[in-house]
Parts: sequence; C-alpha cells; structure tokens
Amino acid sequence: MALLQRRLAAHAGPAGVAVELLRYAVRGWNGTPGREPAPVRDGRWALQRIEERYGQVPVVLVGHSMGGRAVCALAGAAGVSGVVALAPWLPDGEPVLAPPGQRLVVAHGLMDRWTSPRGSLRWAERARTAGVRIARFELPMVGHFMLGSGREWNALVRRASLGLLGLEPLPAPVERAYTSTGARAPDGLSLPISSLVDP
Repeated sequence: MALLQRRLAAHAGPAGVAVELLRYAVRGWNGTPGREPAPVRDGRWALQRIEERYGQVPVVLVGHSMGGRAVCALAGAAGVSGVVALAPWLPDGEPVLAPPGQRLVVAHGLMDRWTSPRGSLRWAERARTAGVRIARFELPMVGHFMLGSGREWNALVRRASLGLLGLEPLPAPVERAYTSTGARAPDGLSLPISSLVDP
C-alpha cells in the first residue's frame, strides 16, 4: 500500500489532492458484539483527522485485503465520495453498509488464495441489489499480493480514485457498470482489468 500511495500521490498531488496512509493500531478484524471491528474504528479516527486537517473535503478510501473490507464498511461515512477495494476480504454474510447511490470500485485477482474472488463477486451482487453503484474488475492469473502486477493495480487505483474525486472522467467501463441494475446485475461485475490499463 505504501508503494500505491507514492504512485497515486505523484499523480494526485499536482491536482491538490493529499494522499494519506493509515496504519492500523492492532492486527486483525477484532470486534465485540455492539462494537465495530478495530480497522473500522481506526478508519473513523482517520476520517476525523482528515476533516480536522483539511476541512470538509471529498474523500476516496482505498484498501487492500482486510483494508478492503474496512473501506467497504466505511462507505457510508460522512465525506466519503467513493471506495476502491483491492482483493477485499468479504466473507459470506458480510453486510453491505454502503448507502444506495454510493460508488465503489472493486478488483480481485482470480488466483487469490487468501481472500475469495467469488466472495467479493457475491458481495458485489448484493451491493448492486441494494442500490450501490459498483464496478468490479478481475485480474486473471493474479494472486493476492500486488507486487507482481503493479502496473494493473496502480492504473486501477489512479484512474478510479481521480475519477471518483471528479478530477478526471471516470473510466467508461466504470460508468457503464454504475448504470447496470436489476435483472442485469452481473453486468459490470467481472470486468477485465485490461480495460483500465494505460496503453
């Protein structure tokens, strides 16, 4: 994530966008009944610090793996204008907390053995049914860790983040996926990552 942060900052910084990196206070998805898991609490803390530092500005949350699960859980937080979840850990039964109309971009390597690409697809289908605008990309022959496919992950993070902030147009596949609803819910949820990678 630190590498992604630096690459995104190189593109977003000249446009006046700050790119911050959150390090969780503790490891794991630790929660108790009636209390949010620790990564979600950390995310809320970070959103408060962002507002204190920059004022009420639009925020795009980007997370990988457990962080992808956390940013999906925070999609309804005040000021969040979009979410980019990379190889998110979305087990069966994970609630869809994003409000109707919120915009999400999800990407998953099809060879991932740490988090389930099928699980993220099922979650994306439920999110679409709940009225969330969602686009989901697939990376063939890619596993969980992003080091070997940096070009694809970086392109997705840059284009999705800047598009969700309104600094450049959203990629056409994302726009089309956001308009797919109802009976055609699978449309836009298994998009090839190649459609986002710069030539």
